[in-house]
Amino acid sequence: IPELEAEQLRILGKWLEINGEAIFDSETSPLNKEGGIFRTRRGNFLYLFYPALPQGEQVVKAERSGIKEVRLLGAERPVRFRENNGVVEFGLSASEADRVQAGQACVVRLENA
Repeated sequence: IPELEAEQLRILGKWLEINGEAIFDSETSPLNKEGGIFRTRRGNFLYLFYPALPQGEQVVKAERSGIKEVRLLGAERPVRFRENNGVVEFGLSASEADRVQAGQACVVRLENA
């Protein structure tokens, strides 16, 4: 395999180590692409795929109310959020941003209680 292609495979492998739970054994959410965000779900988790790290406050509709935790996959700590009747508001801090390489897609996980 040429080195350029090998490097791309290493980058993809590293991304999958962090975000693979949002893909493997998941299904498309009924709310898929609402607000331009691709979504999958698995068990009590709803996954939001962003083409790049979202800037500013995000407002998304969850499949159901009762969100227990919001987390950027790969981050050590949950994200601060507010929820009202299934509408979730959150913003990512600079420390979370450090977990995402520039230009790479990222995944935010919403966990229902």
